[in-house]
Amino acid sequence: MNQAYYPDWQGRRATKSIFTAVAGGLWLIALALPAYTDDTPGLGALIFGWMLLFDGSTLGFIAWLGNFPFAVGLFMFMIGRRPGVIQASMILSIIAMVFSFGAFTVDEVPTYGGSSNVSPYLGCYTWAIANMIFMIGTIIYMTRQSAVLNGNRQ
Repeated sequence: MNQAYYPDWQGRRATKSIFTAVAGGLWLIALALPAYTDDTPGLGALIFGWMLLFDGSTLGFIAWLGNFPFAVGLFMFMIGRRPGVIQASMILSIIAMVFSFGAFTVDEVPTYGGSSNVSPYLGCYTWAIANMIFMIGTIIYMTRQSAVLNGNRQ
């Protein structure tokens, strides 16, 4: 690693590790918790969320799509060091956060015999909090990285 290009790397690495672990951990916990009041587990919502497009819940489908920028952005944030990679990760985290709001608009989910009326539950809130923590982490890290690279150490 080139120390001239990455000054103050140790302090920023700790910030990155904490936010990555907390956001990723909460996302995994959300998979085990019931996402909606009909006891749909988060894993079930992840696997079958694409069906919301055909059930008329476009915002719910968009929320499901938010998992992709979250996963790609978290991976980029975890392994990236260059400002461009971190900036792309930050943009993906913002997209994932905005998309996650659609999960709170879902009021009906398809079931085997038709559909069931639901409202968001623990898994949905945990998943949204994971998105929020990831977004905050990337913004803090990007701000610190920009300050260090511009010579304004924090």
